[in-house]
Amino acid sequence: MDEGVLIVGLFFQLFAGVIHLFHYLQNNNTLKNASHHSSKTIIPITVIIAAHNEAQNLKRLIPKLLKQHYANFFIQIILDRCTDESKEYLSSVDDTRLSFVEIKEVPQGWNEKKYALNHGINVSTTEWMLFTDADCIPASNDWIRRFGEKIEDRIDLVLGVGLYDKSIGLLNAFVQYETLNTAARYISSALRNNPYMGVGRNMAYRKSKFLEKQGFKGFEHLVGGDDDLMVQRLAGNNNTQVVFGKDSLTYSAPKRTWKEYLKQKTRHYSVSKHYRPKHQGQHAIWFAVHASFWLSFLILVNFNLSVNIALSIFVIFILFKGLILKLTAKHLSFQWNPVWIVAVDLIYVFGTPLWTLKSVLTKKIGWN
Repeated sequence: MDEGVLIVGLFFQLFAGVIHLFHYLQNNNTLKNASHHSSKTIIPITVIIAAHNEAQNLKRLIPKLLKQHYANFFIQIILDRCTDESKEYLSSVDDTRLSFVEIKEVPQGWNEKKYALNHGINVSTTEWMLFTDADCIPASNDWIRRFGEKIEDRIDLVLGVGLYDKSIGLLNAFVQYETLNTAARYISSALRNNPYMGVGRNMAYRKSKFLEKQGFKGFEHLVGGDDDLMVQRLAGNNNTQVVFGKDSLTYSAPKRTWKEYLKQKTRHYSVSKHYRPKHQGQHAIWFAVHASFWLSFLILVNFNLSVNIALSIFVIFILFKGLILKLTAKHLSFQWNPVWIVAVDLIYVFGTPLWTLKSVLTKKIGWN
């Protein structure tokens, strides 16, 4: 009996390890071989930002955007029912590249952020639009340029990577780990011509494609989905590019308490039930493989296999997995420390189902 359980356990461990190896190495190799297109034409780009009472964040962000090394860009801020000094600050900035509009009220049936973004898109005067959030900071003055380099005739959508600032503690370690896992999956999937999501704080697309696909119609009422559901709507056959590397990243301030983080993840997970069936299936398979890594270890221990043997198997695979993630992080220009990997991986496996359930049961979810 113990021998049979050992075989089953080893199979699950091996299966999980091989899948992780295949997935991440495929991602790494593709990232290595991806070409860096250099555009000779300076395509006009509008940076679009929806902001709700974010005057302090705008004061940090706007000066950095105005220093971008790109010859033809504009900044469009949509102030969503702001009661702080956002308008006064933006009015004081003397630069013709910056403009803003105010939203006084949101029509019934619209999510606040989507209505603000939709309004910003409609008033945009350029074909290409680059989206970020007010609390995000570009990693370099070449951020817009890196997106501009990816624009070509066949491309309608460019996906970037959005990271979070680092700090000490388990929560931040988990945020970094979850961000790395998510980025590795959606970037590698897009490179395999199967884009299914992006992050709204670092992605670009054509205005004409947005209008052709009827924009947010059908999910304009949802909190979230302006990035992942929009990617699924806009992505077609070979029309998506990715941009990665330290110059193209954006950084956001992470949540500092588990309560705040849970609220954020509830908002994110609430959209996943609206994914296409094939993308829901992808996520289910990824999570099942991930969970099998821990399940096999628990099976081995509970069926009286030597704890030393079970721990040895577990340590080998967790080190193997940490190495693969470290290599993936390197290719994404992400400085990730694997020292917390056991704790954060365990939280991920047991926390994800709980957060998903909470997102289903929560009735009212706000965007800010």
